[in-house]
Amino acid sequence: MGLVGPNGREIPRCTPEARGRRRLTRGDIMLVLGIETSQRPGTVALCDASTCLDERPLELPNQQHAQALPSVVAALFSDHSRLIDDLALLAVSHGPGSFTGLRVGMAFAKTLAWATGCPLVPVDTFVAIATDAPDDVDSLYVVADAHRQELFTRHYRRGADRQWTPTGEFAIESAQAWCRSRQPGDAIAGPALSSILDQLPDHVRPITLETSLPRAQAIATLGRRDHQAGRHAEIATLEPFYLRRSAAEENRETRRAASTS
Repeated sequence: MGLVGPNGREIPRCTPEARGRRRLTRGDIMLVLGIETSQRPGTVALCDASTCLDERPLELPNQQHAQALPSVVAALFSDHSRLIDDLALLAVSHGPGSFTGLRVGMAFAKTLAWATGCPLVPVDTFVAIATDAPDDVDSLYVVADAHRQELFTRHYRRGADRQWTPTGEFAIESAQAWCRSRQPGDAIAGPALSSILDQLPDHVRPITLETSLPRAQAIATLGRRDHQAGRHAEIATLEPFYLRRSAAEENRETRRAASTS
């Protein structure tokens, strides 16, 4: 697969020979591309071993995620004088989140990983959100809009190593009931926070992050950590993580059931 830059020229595909030379000459410097499309507008980030070189929104005039991704990624590499040959790792937001957004981001990441031979690491989208929480927060609920007046929720705790781990499973909850059940001091963050603020009791702690959205920089950072721990995905079988089927899929199932009854 070729990536086409803003100037219309294709960015060359990485060859195995070039990849081998890069490993010999670049040492421990690892260039990571983080892709976050679980929410709009989505972002991509290019990070090296010590810093995030750049993070950009997937916003181009009259373009959706699928159209903007190749152009924005190509511009990232071009503007920082990097080649696709330099890429060592891909990290992609795994979900939960927007059905269409996750599918587009995952398809792009899988295709690019296949074309370049780079390992691909899926990252829990909610952990990426928790990563931006203030240092004094060690217990956090992350919430996202599940539509139908419901929330996707999961609770995370920060360990002695400062890494976030879930304390339970993902859940789909009634927004009203979930808000009523919050306990004093509960810290809450995530894309749905702004929509439930007026339902939350005064004794909770809303964590108003910079955007309350997952960021590609966090995806890249967590992907690097998982890669170093030996966790990777099989490109052929990797799929986005959904807590429920899309409305279109549920409607098709309803029509199918009605036609056979």
